[in-house]
Amino acid sequence: LAGLVGAMLAVAGVQMQGLFRNPLAAPGLVGTSQGASLGGAIAIATGLGLTSIGWVPLFSFIGAFLSLFLIYLLAHREGETSVAMLLLAGVALNFLLSALVSLVISWKFKDYQAAVEIVRWLLGGLKDRSWDYVTIAFCSFIPAFLLSTWYARDLDLMLEGEETAQSLGVETEKVTWVVLLSTALLTGAAVSVSGVVSFVGLMIPHLLRLIIGPGHRNLNIASAMTGAWFLIAADILSRTLIRPEELPLGIITSLIGAPFFLFLLVRQRKELEIL
Repeated sequence: LAGLVGAMLAVAGVQMQGLFRNPLAAPGLVGTSQGASLGGAIAIATGLGLTSIGWVPLFSFIGAFLSLFLIYLLAHREGETSVAMLLLAGVALNFLLSALVSLVISWKFKDYQAAVEIVRWLLGGLKDRSWDYVTIAFCSFIPAFLLSTWYARDLDLMLEGEETAQSLGVETEKVTWVVLLSTALLTGAAVSVSGVVSFVGLMIPHLLRLIIGPGHRNLNIASAMTGAWFLIAADILSRTLIRPEELPLGIITSLIGAPFFLFLLVRQRKELEIL
């Protein structure tokens, strides 16, 4: 399951960085993961998530898609993405969605089972996950991966600008919707089975792009494999560092990913008027 979640988050990062044409775009940084967590929290709080395992992934997908679509509208103008707007809108949306998640938890605070389930899930981890979760992750990953790989060449051409891509026959609006839907499906499914696991979608695609180049077909495959191995290693660390207790998986990835994010910010300082 850790391998599937890592693969999903890494491929989602590839798609987001390609769509926004920016290495700072990642599910955990622009509010997509928080949108998925809000959707899942609502499913659990209303009782639907406790009656059937399928409701949490559905609500997580809806939350991820709506938040990603909002960020796209805010940050993308005339075929270009403002780095400053992407970061500021992402931070603002993360705060807003986090507040809404806290509101949901407060609303269900008297319902101890639901409140504990939401908090435990949000911390990120794979403890006590059944094979049903593996099925959800697998059935979400395969179609989204195939879809994103099928449109990889179109996304490559869109890196040169939407007008250039259109002149070469790319249906940019169609490709944009495909990327938004596949990214939301990958992020929503990953969050629904593991909680919020940050920075995988930022680090893996960025590092591999430096090694193998910007071609999205190869990036998708390499990112899926590397993301899987990375999260398996992180899961092993989370289970062994403080035995017999288990650290939340999201803490391990954040400790590794946060310094990497700061490094990227320093590298892109010239593009950020806010720094």
